Amino acid sequence: MKSRSKILLSLTTILAIMIMSSCKKGMTDLPANANENALTAETSMNPNAERSSTLLLTKVGNTTLNYQRNKLASVDYGNGKVKTYTYTSSAVFKQIIATETLNGKKTNKTTYILNASGLCTKMKYQSFDVLGNVLVNGEYNFTYENGRLIAQVGDKDFGDRYEFTYDGKGRLVWFRMYDTEWYLIGKMHYQYGDKVLEAEIPNKNQINPEDAFIDDFQKIFGVFSNDLVRQKLYYDKDGNIQWGEQYNYSLNNYSYPTERKTYNLFAWALKGTIAYSYKSPN
Repeated sequence: MKSRSKILLSLTTILAIMIMSSCKKGMTDLPANANENALTAETSMNPNAERSSTLLLTKVGNTTLNYQRNKLASVDYGNGKVKTYTYTSSAVFKQIIATETLNGKKTNKTTYILNASGLCTKMKYQSFDVLGNVLVNGEYNFTYENGRLIAQVGDKDFGDRYEFTYDGKGRLVWFRMYDTEWYLIGKMHYQYGDKVLEAEIPNKNQINPEDAFIDDFQKIFGVFSNDLVRQKLYYDKDGNIQWGEQYNYSLNNYSYPTERKTYNLFAWALKGTIAYSYKSPN
């Protein structure tokens, strides 16, 4: 029991540190207005992509997404880490298995169990040491309301909890993190444009929140927002703002983001730039 508590506490602590560490990166100037008609070379040179109103995301920075029959087959993170997906289904269940390797060595395996609507209801996670022995064997159970994820609760080797709250437009506005004793660790607040005097931008990517412990690119957790996030604020357990970010986007002709610039909201400084690329479905 003690070893299980230590594993859970360390995992929760690592997550909190990862979230808060983003406020310590490099800086430059105040954001400029986004060029909303920018085109990537891939979409501008591919006539099929130009005619399509639905595009498949293929690159996010150094990360490359590969597809088979328009299903996500693998994600190469460009640093030796690769995640490969296999899909199984029957009359009783559907599931997706994501196997992650680092420099060819298996590090973890995640099984997503889906309901009839294609939403993930349970996530089984295992991590392995260099000999292939299981280090962590945890699960998360997911609860939905009107098709939107509202709770993610740990089981087995996991005991933490996450809660998701939406506004009247169905957009994720609060993501709350709790430790293994279900005490609040911190919370993330998302804003989409109307509250920061900037235009709302439709979110055709619908990428999952980077702050949540879910798959980065699988769209099996419902829709978190139909608008792109324009600001993000992190509060500690006492309600004090620890850091904030603002995002400016460049879009292609079909309103898909081709670039995101991240700014430190309080130091008025550029923290980083991520480019996105797409292709037309087969």
